[in-house]
Amino acid sequence: MSRVLPHAIARTAADIAGDRVSVFTFGAVGDGVTDDTPAVTGAIADLVACGGGELYFPGGFTYLVGEIDFPAGVVPQIGRAHV
Repeated sequence: MSRVLPHAIARTAADIAGDRVSVFTFGAVGDGVTDDTPAVTGAIADLVACGGGELYFPGGFTYLVGEIDFPAGVVPQIGRAHV
């Protein structure tokens, strides 16, 4: 059974299970001005609901995020910036 995750953009639990999820999928902007906290916390909540996974922050962007707790099973992955 597939369900739409409340914070994701056109992703289902089946899509997320077992793969790396980008913060951009959840609406992060990464411009250093926009508050990306709601996107990150939404992604974490959905990953927890799916049993965990990797939350990917692509390199080369500046994320404006408040204090974030990564629960067990949710692993942040930071990409390398391309020069």
